[in-house]
Amino acid sequence: MLSIKKTIFYTVFLLSFCLSFLLSLLSQFAYRLAPVSLLAIPLLLFYRIKFNRVFVAYVILAGIIIISGIYNDSSLINILLFLRILVFSFLIYYLTDVTLTPESIAPVMKACVWIAIVQLPIILLQWQIYDFLPLRWRGGALLIDFGSGTFNFKTDYAMSFFLVLVIIFLLFENKRNYFIKNKFIVIVWLSITVLIVNSQIMKFVLLLVFLVFFVAKFHVRNVIFFGIGTLVVGLSLMYFSTNNLVTEDISAFLYRFNSQGNVNTYLSGGYSRGAALRYFASDGFTWLGDGPSAFSDPFTRTLLRGNVGHSFTFFSEVGFLGWIASLVVLFSISFPIRDYKMHITWIRVLIFIAVLFLSFTAQVMNDIAVFFIFCILAKMGELTLAEFENPISGQLKMSVNRK
Repeated sequence: MLSIKKTIFYTVFLLSFCLSFLLSLLSQFAYRLAPVSLLAIPLLLFYRIKFNRVFVAYVILAGIIIISGIYNDSSLINILLFLRILVFSFLIYYLTDVTLTPESIAPVMKACVWIAIVQLPIILLQWQIYDFLPLRWRGGALLIDFGSGTFNFKTDYAMSFFLVLVIIFLLFENKRNYFIKNKFIVIVWLSITVLIVNSQIMKFVLLLVFLVFFVAKFHVRNVIFFGIGTLVVGLSLMYFSTNNLVTEDISAFLYRFNSQGNVNTYLSGGYSRGAALRYFASDGFTWLGDGPSAFSDPFTRTLLRGNVGHSFTFFSEVGFLGWIASLVVLFSISFPIRDYKMHITWIRVLIFIAVLFLSFTAQVMNDIAVFFIFCILAKMGELTLAEFENPISGQLKMSVNRK
């Protein structure tokens, strides 16, 4: 029988990773995923909040946001609207922290792998039916943005982030992912999926992950697998491109990633990543920003500046201090302290790098699908090898020799 925390966890899990796109279409794109995190509120009545580094980091970040609001004479409504980001993300972290155990983590990760696998055929189907859908079912999305799999509408970045974190799990957790069969085939399949969708930043992160794997896990067998995998992925992408099954050439991400953009475009509300970075490094640098919610309206989803990304939003609205404090939150989740020690592993380093890069193109703390899988992988990193399913007996058990 499922406990209340597991019921809530799997409900949020399904709504985040499996049903979001369908619910978006059925609701005529009125569906919003972030409030789903509020389902975790009842758990506060049964499980205490841990006074740990993550909680302290959240408190510090909230304090900076409030100070920024007071300093910039922001309205109480604007301050509260910005603080909602902290509430949504903390509830997801809290839900993950109180629910996942050595017994439950294996089936959760197995479900994540299967969800990752089905994204490719769903995306290809979405692109093929796009031209036949009435305009009201497209929700204003261009063809290139319509393929987000089972994830929320126009959030192919969330789907790509999910896939990259699953790939990290398959590559770097050999002693914990033994229940996944044919890992090489799965990794190649997921890599193809990441490379054909529109999220440019995650393509770069994927290449970085494989570079780290190639260096950190250097072995003749891995070199052979890496070469074969690269060949298979390359031929697959050529096939998809030749048969018009994808929306853009794979080399397009190099151009778009290096695009410099125009500062005026950013200041007028347009998306220009390079221009935003140049602006913040010069005239736009502030310690406390221009005030919470100064350049965005969460109700209408309109932007007065092109802050299409967590880092740009925090830097411009709550300043350098607020942005750094938000990174401390992400860092604290990625690198928990166990037995008074911070254990650095490749999987923790890579999930932090992945979320850091994505923060420049997506609202990583306000997108529940992104933050949820991030917390799941981080929580998995806390669990010791002895707490995982015994690969010989196949039975889940906990170590009786805990220190």
